[in-house]
Order: sequence, then C-alpha cells, then structure tokens
Amino acid sequence: MPTMENTTAQLYSSAMRVLLCTLCVVTFTQAMCPSGCTCTTDQRHIVRCDDVPLGDMPSLLDPRTKTLSMSNCSLNRLDPDVMELYPDLEFLDLSQNELERLHIGIFQYQNKLRVLRLHANNLSIIQKGSFSGLTQLQLLDLSANSLKVIEPSSMHDLRRLIDLNLSDNSLTHLPSDTFIGLSKLRKLDLSYNQLARIDAATLIDFPMLEALILQNNVISEVEASSFSKQSTLRHLNLGSNQILSLTDEAFRGLNTLQYLNLSNNILRRTSSMSLRALGGSLRELDVSANNFIELNASSFEGLSMLHTLSLSRLQNLRVIHANAFAGLHNLQYVNLSFCGALETIDDGLFNSAERLRVLDLSWCKLKRIPPDLMKWSRLKSLHLLGNPLHCDCEQLSFLPELTRSLNLTDVACTSPKELSLRIIAELPSSCSTLNKSQVSLIILATLLTIAFILLFVGFFIRHRIAIWLRGGSKSNTPLYDRSLLVGSNGYDKSDQLSDTTFYSTTRRNSDRSSPPKISMRDEDEDGYYSSMLLPYDYPPQLYSTPRRFHSLAPEYCPIPPAATTIPSPPVLTDESLSNDSCNFRIISEYPVPITEL
Repeated sequence: MPTMENTTAQLYSSAMRVLLCTLCVVTFTQAMCPSGCTCTTDQRHIVRCDDVPLGDMPSLLDPRTKTLSMSNCSLNRLDPDVMELYPDLEFLDLSQNELERLHIGIFQYQNKLRVLRLHANNLSIIQKGSFSGLTQLQLLDLSANSLKVIEPSSMHDLRRLIDLNLSDNSLTHLPSDTFIGLSKLRKLDLSYNQLARIDAATLIDFPMLEALILQNNVISEVEASSFSKQSTLRHLNLGSNQILSLTDEAFRGLNTLQYLNLSNNILRRTSSMSLRALGGSLRELDVSANNFIELNASSFEGLSMLHTLSLSRLQNLRVIHANAFAGLHNLQYVNLSFCGALETIDDGLFNSAERLRVLDLSWCKLKRIPPDLMKWSRLKSLHLLGNPLHCDCEQLSFLPELTRSLNLTDVACTSPKELSLRIIAELPSSCSTLNKSQVSLIILATLLTIAFILLFVGFFIRHRIAIWLRGGSKSNTPLYDRSLLVGSNGYDKSDQLSDTTFYSTTRRNSDRSSPPKISMRDEDEDGYYSSMLLPYDYPPQLYSTPRRFHSLAPEYCPIPPAATTIPSPPVLTDESLSNDSCNFRIISEYPVPITEL
C-alpha cells in the first residue's frame, strides 16, 4: 500500500524528468539556431536569419520549423538535400539573395508551403517542374529578377495559387500556355517588363482573376476582346505604356471593373478611350500624364458610378470645355494638379458633380478661381497651392472666407504687387486692394465726369431758356422777307415798307388818337403777327415815299371803320375783287407772317 510520501516523491520525480527533457530540448534548439538568427521554441517554430551572411541554408535547424525567413543572406544556391529536411515549412522567404537557378523538384517536399518569396534574386528562367510539389502554395513572388523565359506549363502544379508577382523582370512575350493550371489565380502582376502586347489567349486561364497589373511595359495596343473572359476583373492597370488609342471593343466583357489606370500613355483625345462600356461599374479612373490638349464636353459620358477621377500632370491641357464632367453625379474626388498649361476654367464646371468633396487644382497656372465653379459649401478639401492667383475684387469677394473655412493657410496671392505673397486666408473679404495713387486717380476721374455732366446740363438748360425767351417775348425777326418784296416790275419794295407801319386791328383802333412811331420792325405786343394788313391813315406829311419811287406810290385808299372787336370777314363779290385801286385782303385765320400776304 503506497503511502502519501511515496506518491509525492514519484510526482516530484516525474516533474523533474519533464523539466530536464524540456531544458534539453531548449538547449538543443538553441544550439541548432545559427549565430545571428532568432529561433522560437513555441509551437510557431519560427526562424529568422534576415541580413545574416550565411552563404548556404543551415541544415541543423529544427525540422519542425514552419516559418523560415532568410532574406539578404548571400545565398547563391539551394541544396535539395537540405530542403528535404524541412517538410513542415509554410512560409519561406529567400528574397534579396543571389540565386540564379531553381533546380527541378527543389520544393517537392514542401507540400505545406503557402508563401514563397524569391524577390530580388538573379533568376533568368523558370523551368517546367521548378515548382512541382507546391500544391498548397497561395503566394509566389518572383519580382525583381532577370526572368526572360517562363517555360510552358512550368506552373501547372500551382493549382491553389492566388497571387503571382512577376513584376520588374525582362519578359517580352508570354505564350498562350504559360499560365496553364492557375485556375484559382486572383492577382497577376506583370508590371515593369518589356511586354508589347497582351493576347486574349494568354489570359483565358484566369476565370477568377480580379486584379491585372500591366503598367510600365511597352504595350502600344490592346486587342479587341483581350479581356472578354475576365468577367470577374475589378482592377486593371495599363499605366505607363505607349497606348495611343483604344478600340471600342477593348474593354468588352469587363462588367465588374471598378478601377482603371490609363495614366502616362500617349492618349490625345478623351473620345479615344472607349469607356462607355464601363459605365455601370467603374469607380476610379486615372488618365494622368497623357497628351490631352482639351477635355471636350461629355468626355466621361456614361460613367455614372465614377467617384474618383485623376487628371494630374496633363502638361498640354489648355482648355476644359463646359459640361466636360456632365453626368458624373457620383463624383467625389477630382485631381487636376500639375497641369502646367491650364490657365482658365469656366464657371459652373463642376455644378453637375453634386457629391464632389475633394478638388485638387494645385500647381497649375490659374490666375482666377471662378466664384461659381461649384457649390463651395459641399467641398471638404481644396488644394490651390502653386497657382499665380490675381487677387482682384472678384477673388477677394469669396476666396478669403473659403480658404479660412477649409483651413488653407498656404495659399497666397501673386498679384497685384501690393498683395504679392499675402496669405489669402488673412485678407478681408472686401475689395481694399487699391493704393493711394489709384484711389486719387479714381476720385479725379469721378470729379471730372461729374463736372462734364453738370456743364452739359447747364448748356442744355441755357439753350432751352433762350428758345423760351425768343418764343415768349417780342421777336427781333424782321416782319418781311426781302426776297419776297420784289415787285413784278423788278424793283425792291422794301424801301417803301421802311416808312410804312403795319398794325393789328386791335392796336390800330386803340392807337388812332396818337400817331405811332414809324419803324420797319415794329412788332405785336401779343406775340403774333397782325391779322390784317392795313395802310396807315394819317396826314400825308407823316407818310413819305422815297423820291425815286414817287411815280410808283400807291393810291390812298379809305380806311375801314374802327371797331372794338375784330369784324367778321366781309363777303367778297366780283365787284370788290375787281377793284384794283383798293386791294384789301381779309384774313380769317391769324397770325399770318407778313411774307405770306
């Protein structure tokens, strides 16, 4: 019958044995960990030897190692016998080494490996069978090597591969059977190579592809229906190529595309981009650094779902026509920065972009920001740095308040001179930009204008008064026209009229008692001419006839009887009309100028 003491002793002995075994394992593990590396003893089994110049892969590591990182370790080869020692590897990083070749079957025992990084080595060829055994691999990074050839079906065993990075190599051509077997691939990076074209047959093996990166190649054209089988593609990068135009069928089939990068190509017209087919899905579009000279009306017509548009570094862009952004009702971000030739933009250019929140107009040549460019209250971020803004009254009417509300403390005026380098946010929202000399000139011009107007009004009033005085007072105009007083015998009768006085009926009757003053220019006091022409009836001595016309003096005719009122016109008979000696003319309507008698 065991006692309590015996039981305690046995438990103590067992614990000590476990502790000793653990210490032995730890000691052994640490002994196997190369100098400069870090090795964990837990279940993660991680070994990190980054930046340790080992030269070769160590063979005495814990065979249970799952994560092995040996970047920049000066490795120039992989020994198949050493690789066989680590069948539990799940993560292997061999980047930034000097590997030139991968032996066939080098990874045949790593059937648990999920991540393999071979970035920045000297690999020039991928042979068929180089990746055999990697049936669980999900990420393969072969970027920044010197790859020129990828043999057909060399990746056939990578049936679970999701992410393949072949960027920054020297690939010039991809045969149609290069990627056979990569049915689960979702991301393919072929950027920074020398590819001149993309064949539809090359991409046909990617039914689940979501991201295709082809930037920085020498692609000059995209064949029709090149992406027709990529119905799941969401991200397409064709930036930094030599694309001049795109056919209408270039993007056919990309019904789910959300991001398209066409930047840094040689596109000249927005109409050549053929983007209408992407209208139902495209969210982000980058056409920066192209050769656009102008953006025509409805340049992005049909892209109703677009919310990010990058148009930066368009060095030849000079004109943006009205309605260039028409139809972009979901647009939220616009980048027009570094458009060095852009000097003006029209009012209301972004009125249709009702959801615009961020606008970048920095480093252009804009001297004026239109007050009605958009509804400024909707904007959350505005970039205007680097523009030669002319702070006139129009700009100061809204820019100071706008820059203060958006916390733009780095935007300054370039002109006029007195406001040069002044921070706009610190200026008052008023037109107080005139100096003393300009104010003096404006005041002087105003005073001269007022003086001229007053002078003109004075002359006008004086002229009107003179006309009124001539019409309302006695007239100095002669009562006869000399040219009409020349008789039928050819002599001038004006001398006879000089000594003859003419009276109106009223004045003649009132002044019969006293002889009038004889004057050739006697006038009516009532302001109109006499109503009747009557010879003057006074003693002969008051009537004188020029000597040379004595023989032509008219006969003396009787004077009509005086009347207190103007008599009714007498009835003219044939007898009265035949009286040659006394031709009285009865005037029924008066006044009548004497020249008409």
